[in-house]
Amino acid sequence: MAEEASKTYVGAIVGRYGNRIRGGKFTIGGHTYQIPVNNGANALHGGPHGFDDQDWTAKELPDGVEMTLLSKDGDMGFPAR
Repeated sequence: MAEEASKTYVGAIVGRYGNRIRGGKFTIGGHTYQIPVNNGANALHGGPHGFDDQDWTAKELPDGVEMTLLSKDGDMGFPAR
């Protein structure tokens, strides 16, 4: 019996969208966007290369951490609106 690979998401940052987008398609302002699917026919949590797969810049603060990520217009098919 083959063992399935799994990915642990403990502490992962969900993005660009937290849930499923049916068919990987949505409309904003009359413009329809098609993004990659990664959950059957749906896009889950921002697609196959969500924010959990990105290299964030971290800055230590006195009472925590500031994390920064620039997601450019069109990244994974998402608009910058």
